[in-house]
Amino acid sequence: MTFLPIAERELRLASRRGTTYWRRVLVGLGALVFGAYLMLITSAMGFTGVAGLFALAQAAGLCALAGLFLGCRELADTLSAEKREGTLGLLFLTDLKGYDVVFGKLAAGGLKLLLGLLAAVPVLAIPILRGGVSAGAFWRTVLALLNTLFFACAVGIVVSAFARDRRWALGGATTVAVTFWFVLPALAALSQALRWPVWLGAVLTCSSPHNALATATNWTGGVQTVNGPRWWLSLGANHLLGWAFLGLACWWVPRSWQTRPAGVAKLRWRDRWQRWTLGNSAQRRARRECLLERGAFYWLAARNPWPARATWGVSFLLLALFFVAWWFERSATPSLTVIAAGLFHFILKLRLSGEATNTIAVNRRGQTLELLLSTPLRMRDILAGQWRALRRHFAGPLALALVPNLWLLFVWLGQRWLPWSPAAGLVNVQPEATAILLGSVVALVADVLALGWTGMWMAISQRNVNRADGEAVLRILVLPWTLLIIGFTLVGLARLALGRLPLNFGFWTYFVTWLVLGLANDVFFALWSRHQLFHRFRAKAGEPDETALPAWTRRAIHWLARTLPRPRSAAGG
Repeated sequence: MTFLPIAERELRLASRRGTTYWRRVLVGLGALVFGAYLMLITSAMGFTGVAGLFALAQAAGLCALAGLFLGCRELADTLSAEKREGTLGLLFLTDLKGYDVVFGKLAAGGLKLLLGLLAAVPVLAIPILRGGVSAGAFWRTVLALLNTLFFACAVGIVVSAFARDRRWALGGATTVAVTFWFVLPALAALSQALRWPVWLGAVLTCSSPHNALATATNWTGGVQTVNGPRWWLSLGANHLLGWAFLGLACWWVPRSWQTRPAGVAKLRWRDRWQRWTLGNSAQRRARRECLLERGAFYWLAARNPWPARATWGVSFLLLALFFVAWWFERSATPSLTVIAAGLFHFILKLRLSGEATNTIAVNRRGQTLELLLSTPLRMRDILAGQWRALRRHFAGPLALALVPNLWLLFVWLGQRWLPWSPAAGLVNVQPEATAILLGSVVALVADVLALGWTGMWMAISQRNVNRADGEAVLRILVLPWTLLIIGFTLVGLARLALGRLPLNFGFWTYFVTWLVLGLANDVFFALWSRHQLFHRFRAKAGEPDETALPAWTRRAIHWLARTLPRPRSAAGG
């Protein structure tokens, strides 16, 4: 028998897909543009001797975060989707083992990400030409990036092995990744402040993939100091954790697809859990009547309270992470504090995009939308019910996401006018920091509205839920930053070619351009998606599932069906 037959099959299929090739081309071009942008920034800031090291650290950090989130997203719904469709058990009717299925899915989902990372590696070598980067620092960074991608894929696989619902799989994988990347270093810093055992802080630090990337270059204030044993220990610990996750998935997958009859004890605990989470029959009936009074689709989208509870849990965790970062940076430049606040906003946007696409996409795939449209229920009622469900799930967490911004404004502005403010020892914050906090609030509101409309339209126009979610995120969250970097890079290269130096445009130029570009992008896609929903909702909801074929293949089949002569019937001769 062929070794890892599913992996071989998935690799053969991936080699025939056009996306396998053009995605790595786009990643390479994006990395090249971002690398050129960083080089221009270092030239404008006047770095001497450490410009290359600064550019390498920033580019590697962006690649690591992209690999962390994309690795979880690509693989978190692989095995769970097989469970929902009932096809996972068919694989185990043969002599396949658990590791055949797990490594097959790992090869299918991780190949695109690996090719994209390999396309970005040559661009990461460009900062060597700027100086300050040794060959050892470069290769340590590349190994740390590969290890981060492997760790993220392993997290996605193991969560998918235990989950069945798509939202639980994506949310669980993202939570585990954020915990290892951000929370563990915060706990390690907290252990040092509280004088916990030294070995506990070392274990927490080495268990985070962030530590391996940070110690690969150690760019701090223009000084490069590398602790070799610490880097190797962190790299090895994360690699072993990844293999442990894969081993756990291989062990559990053959045991997770079977439906076994529940015993008396299991039924009793299930009934207790249902009463504790959903309430008793009277409470469920009251909730159902309350939701149905406001709309049938509102009940369909908001009847499960767990997405809202999960969002609240993630929000409180991120808020605690923010205050931990602020506590340790009270007398320093608040870089990690601002990053924690931005992470809070970013993860809430990802969760809202997933919820906006999931309900409509799942009901469209199950042909529930087509049945609803055959009733007196109007299309406007469906969209209004979806927006009510989103407000029910995210109104409170979004209000909680404003707490970091308001707290930082209170602390930074209160150090001038309020003698009792908790800003003792802080450096004087310039007006730029206040502008960033206020601009992020405006961007949060605009992005939330745009993600809601765009996510609903992508859910209607795309059959694949993951693809619909990814399209919405790319258009609203990624596209403005891409256009911003490309625009400033082209302008900087033009000024450099004309000899007009310095290349520093100033903070307000960057800030105003970012805010205007982001708001224009949100308004455009929100209005365009709303127009498409109001005019093409019914037609798209009743379309057959043809998305398994490429778009050009579907168009060719439709053209042939219209142009080829139909065969004559036997009666017509």
